[in-house]
Amino acid sequence: MGCVSGKVEGLPWANKYVRVFAALLFAATIVLLPARAQNISGVRGMVTDSTGGHLWVTIELDNPGRGLHFAATTDELGTYQIQRVPPPPATF
Repeated sequence: MGCVSGKVEGLPWANKYVRVFAALLFAATIVLLPARAQNISGVRGMVTDSTGGHLWVTIELDNPGRGLHFAATTDELGTYQIQRVPPPPATF
């Protein structure tokens, strides 16, 4: 009962189940990954003065409803990025 070229010798029914399991695993991965990606977001931008010069500042993002505080400092180009920000609670 060795394995040759991805097939199980002596167990013809096993090859079918291995293919079905692999297909289900692939489908579950495709379905579940995008769902996780929608639970977080991010903010990025650039800060400049009135002449277009880049500024070194701290950007703060607060979500008092969840008790969250995020901060980022601009780099030498005036850009900032805050990652992994959860969305606010939905209100209708």
